[in-house]
Amino acid sequence: MLLQKDFLFRSRIDILERLLIAVARLCQVRVVFDIDDPIYLGTSVNALPHMRSKIEATARGATAVLAGSDPIARQLRPFSNELWLAPTCIMLRERPVRTYEIMETAVRLVWTGTASNARHLALIHDSLRQLRSVVPFHIEIVTRLADLPADLLRGFDLRLTEWSEHSESIALGRADIALAPLDDNAWTRAKCGGRILAYFSAAVPVIASSVGAQGVMVRHDLTGLVATTSEDWTTSLIALSRSQQLRVRLGQAGRAFVENNLSAQHCYPEWRERIMGSPR
Repeated sequence: MLLQKDFLFRSRIDILERLLIAVARLCQVRVVFDIDDPIYLGTSVNALPHMRSKIEATARGATAVLAGSDPIARQLRPFSNELWLAPTCIMLRERPVRTYEIMETAVRLVWTGTASNARHLALIHDSLRQLRSVVPFHIEIVTRLADLPADLLRGFDLRLTEWSEHSESIALGRADIALAPLDDNAWTRAKCGGRILAYFSAAVPVIASSVGAQGVMVRHDLTGLVATTSEDWTTSLIALSRSQQLRVRLGQAGRAFVENNLSAQHCYPEWRERIMGSPR
C-alpha cells in the first residue's frame, strides 16, 4: 500500500488515512509507515500545524514505523509499539569514473536539492566572496527552477539546471566540490541526509554543516570537510580548490562510506525483514 504524501498528508482531511488503516486491519494486512522527512515539523519555509496530529495518528495506527533519523524516532516512539531506526539509503550504480583534476580555469561548485532549501546557500555568501578573491569559480544549482528565489547568490557566476535524475547525475559528474550548508534548528536536525547521499554516490568531495544526519555522515577530514563558521567554510573551500590529492581522498572516502553503510544493496536484507515482520 502506497500513501502519497501530497495526496494525503498535505490535506487537512484525515478520513482517507483512517479508512486505509481500518481496511488494512480488517484484512489483517501489515501496515508499515516509513517516514524519512520531519514533515510533522512543517517545511523549511512553511508551518503545517495540522501535520503533527496526522503523523502521530498514522504512526499509532500502523503496525510498525520506520524512522529515518534519531529525532524522528524520538518524536514518534510514544505512538508506536514497533519502531525501527531506518536511515535513508540510495540505490548505487557502478562506481563513477571521474577525474579530480580541475579541467577548466574555474572551480566547479555544485548544490542540489529542493528549491526551498536553496536559501541555506546564503549562509556561505561571505565565504564564497572570499573564495572569489583567491580562485575563480562557478556554482551549478540543480533544482526546480520555477521555485528558486530570484535573488539567490546574486553577483556570482551561477549555472541553473532544472532537476531531473539525469541532469543531477550529469551535474555531479562534472563538479569539483559539493556544498551542503544548513541552518541548525529542529527541522534541519531531523533531516535524513538525502543530499549527502547523492554527493557521496557521485564521489564528489563534500563540505557540509554538521547538522542532523550530515553530522553523522560527513566526518571531518575522513569522509568530507565539516564547516561551522564562515571562516571554516572559507578555509575548506580554499583547501579543496587547491588540492587535487584532498579531493581524491575525500571523494573516494564518501563513496566508500555509502557503499558500506547506506547503499540500498547493503540495507535491503534488514529493511525487508522490518517490512515483512518476523514469521509467525
